[in-house]
Amino acid sequence: MRESVSTSLRQLRLSGMAESIDVRFHEAAASQLSHEEFLELAL
Repeated sequence: MRESVSTSLRQLRLSGMAESIDVRFHEAAASQLSHEEFLELAL
C-alpha cells in the first residue's frame, strides 16, 4: 500500500481499514472486482 493511502486513512481515523486494506486489495485483484464492488467491501 502506498504510504499516502495509509496516512490518509489514519487521519480519517480509519486505522482498522488501514490495517486490512492490503488484504482487501489482494482479494479484489484475485476476484477481479470492479471499483464499485471493492468500495462496497472496503466500507
